[in-house]
Amino acid sequence: MRKRLLSLLLAVLLAAAALSSCGKSEETPTPGNVPADGQPAEEPQPAETEPADAVVPLPDRNFGGQTVTALIRTEWAYEFLPDEGGSDTMVSDAIRERNNRVEEKYDVKLNFIDTPGDWGNRDNFINAVHNSVLAGDGDYDFVSGYQATIVQNVTMGDFLNLLDLPYIDLSSAWWTQKGVDALTVNNRCFIATGDITVTMLEYLYCIYYQKDLASANGLPDLYEIVDSGKWTHDKLAELIAGTSLDADGDGSMTDADRFGLISGGDYLRQYLVAYDTPVVSVKEDGTPYLSWNTEHTVSVVEKLVSLYNNSGETFVSSDKAFLTNLFRNGQALFATGLFGQAAAMRDMEADFGILPYPKFSEEQTDYLTSTNNNVSMICVPITCKDTDSTAFVIEALCRESTETVSAAFYDTALKSKYARDDDSARMIDLIRNSLSFDFGWVYSTVLGLGNSYQMFVEDNNTDFASYYATRENEYAAGLDNIKATYFD
Repeated sequence: MRKRLLSLLLAVLLAAAALSSCGKSEETPTPGNVPADGQPAEEPQPAETEPADAVVPLPDRNFGGQTVTALIRTEWAYEFLPDEGGSDTMVSDAIRERNNRVEEKYDVKLNFIDTPGDWGNRDNFINAVHNSVLAGDGDYDFVSGYQATIVQNVTMGDFLNLLDLPYIDLSSAWWTQKGVDALTVNNRCFIATGDITVTMLEYLYCIYYQKDLASANGLPDLYEIVDSGKWTHDKLAELIAGTSLDADGDGSMTDADRFGLISGGDYLRQYLVAYDTPVVSVKEDGTPYLSWNTEHTVSVVEKLVSLYNNSGETFVSSDKAFLTNLFRNGQALFATGLFGQAAAMRDMEADFGILPYPKFSEEQTDYLTSTNNNVSMICVPITCKDTDSTAFVIEALCRESTETVSAAFYDTALKSKYARDDDSARMIDLIRNSLSFDFGWVYSTVLGLGNSYQMFVEDNNTDFASYYATRENEYAAGLDNIKATYFD
């Protein structure tokens, strides 16, 4: 025992001596670590390691002039063809730069074929895709289609699972993560959007407000209300109370007067997401189910109908240009809108700010934002002749869009050119980061969902229970159709 203690003590003393020696060598280098030039040797540097979340670059690739063809919508051709117009020349230039970068870097030819594909031409676009698949001609390597209608092609079995394709990294920031999450069921994702599509950038919902009117009506700091989490439905109703004005004195509120809140009819649909009333949810086992018929949804419908029909402070119209002019003319304190509409107000003399849609109540954790349902979705037909090359080019376009198209729209145009203050620019980031997708709303045309909240408001109808009861079987049948695509 004594020998063991002595051995242990000796080891401790030797270690202490070694440490002392190391300490002295840092202060006065010994001959053994001084190189021939008399300068102390450099400390060895740790090897550089790549961050765990570093972006893995696409491999070097030369397509030898191969053509990759995409079917796009004529009405939104400017998303891929910069000479086809668009709301901002800087964004158009950025699209051209993106396309050129991809073509030159990988020696590939981008070929965009457009066909009418807005709501009025939805059948034309759906059939163009489906008929091509049935013919097996492989004319289109990928498709950029209208969210609300391209889902019809999903349930027809026209598209490949994007998660099965090489190179496409749906977990990366240039793809809309909440969209990918919401639209991935049973490890299948047939449609996705991201920086590659300008509509995803332009069509985010927001609320504009007139700063002069806010000040004249004694409103508090609205940005502070948002930051505190108190920007809710009830707070909005409270703030617009008493702000309308019968400007022409005719005893009725018309388009000649001033309102607390104006809204496009279809902009009322965003409340389905903003107030967290999911139509379809997913069980723990990954199975989607109808989840819309709840007490919370009933409360949302009742409050929306009351705000837009009984407050005397609102005005709803389907004419977006007309509503924009009302706001430009100082006839509205608040106006629901889209990011892209800021371009139409850039020359306003009156100052305006940008806010997210409110939460339903303070109990709701986050602000939730959706896009107009005509946003473009990227899909790959099952008849694509070269999925490897197509997937590579899609990913390259989306990646390049982050530094070109997205930067031009958000940082150069929206935040620097159109936003009137730093707080609005900060709100733009908040809104963009709160982008969410509801699986049921995306598949609304398959479910037979219709315009829902817009209809309740315009019909001044709060009887959600009866409305749902008469349509539940249709919703269930539509969901079965969707599940067959994701599980069969």
